[in-house]
Amino acid sequence: MAATLISLSRIALGLHYPSDVLAGVLVGWAAALLVTTLGAPLVARMVSIVGRVTDPVLEPLWARLSRVAQRARS
Repeated sequence: MAATLISLSRIALGLHYPSDVLAGVLVGWAAALLVTTLGAPLVARMVSIVGRVTDPVLEPLWARLSRVAQRARS
């Protein structure tokens, strides 16, 4: 929403042509699509790697928090 208002104001102020803004929208959309499509497997792999390191460290904390939450519900 904010980006739309900014782009319209830049056209209204004469700082950009509408075609400039449209080109920016298309480039931004294509870049976002490319990053999310190609980046998803990489992010999943990174989460898996980081999880192997952090899960053993955080498991006692999660167990304790679970016990505290169960007591609070009782």
